[in-house]
Amino acid sequence: MKTSKIKQVVNKRDFTNSHGTTIYHQLLMENGDKIEIGKKKLQVVGWELDYEITDDGFEYQKAKSVQKQDVPQTSSAEVKSTQSGGGLNPQFRQPDVLTMIECIGHACVVLQQSSTGHFALDIIAMAEQFYITANSKKVS
Repeated sequence: MKTSKIKQVVNKRDFTNSHGTTIYHQLLMENGDKIEIGKKKLQVVGWELDYEITDDGFEYQKAKSVQKQDVPQTSSAEVKSTQSGGGLNPQFRQPDVLTMIECIGHACVVLQQSSTGHFALDIIAMAEQFYITANSKKVS
């Protein structure tokens, strides 16, 4: 298994069948790998991927997504709150609706000139990434 951030999205093409649409991406990764991977969501520069090379006989090595088996880390605030019997702090279990709305707005602006034909899927994927990034900055 490898983990790296997307440095450049070189090419993408859609494939639709009875299971829905898969977007095949040719990606340059920050670790130097050139991979081709199929994903349901449009991949964006800066996103981190966990992947495994399945066939290296091509310029862009065929890859598949893999899931990390890490144990989630607990922050000291979560531990103190749980130990005191008060439950988790609400910021750790409830989504910040205002932040999500702002993230959707930012995604709309970024994708306004997109011509991929998957505008709604692109907005959702990018908004989710904005939201994750925004919340990681708040909690850290």
